Amino acid sequence: MINYRLVQDKSSNPRKSGKWYAKAVIGQTVTTDQIADRIQKNCSMKKSDVVAVLSELAEVIADIVKESQRAQLDGIGCFKAGLSKCELEYMGEVETITVDGKKKIILHRPSGEEEEG
Repeated sequence: MINYRLVQDKSSNPRKSGKWYAKAVIGQTVTTDQIADRIQKNCSMKKSDVVAVLSELAEVIADIVKESQRAQLDGIGCFKAGLSKCELEYMGEVETITVDGKKKIILHRPSGEEEEG
């Protein structure tokens, strides 16, 4: 079950102010090692093999996202690149913008949700 709490928006935006939103309440972090323990109990793989696969999976997904592609894992969801803000003074002749700043974002869309673009 997902735990949540209700939060009232107190911003100055008249369209949002006063409205209530559900906000996820996050408990402890489950580590790769703990995930590998769980997987090992459900299949015939050794924990060390599971850790190796999960580690490689993270690297492969990061590589796919860096190539501006989407990584789809059945039953888990979709991973793709996203930007929170990209401000420019003008576009001019720029056709491609590469953002290699401090904040790198990978968006995850759970399986079954509709694609937005």
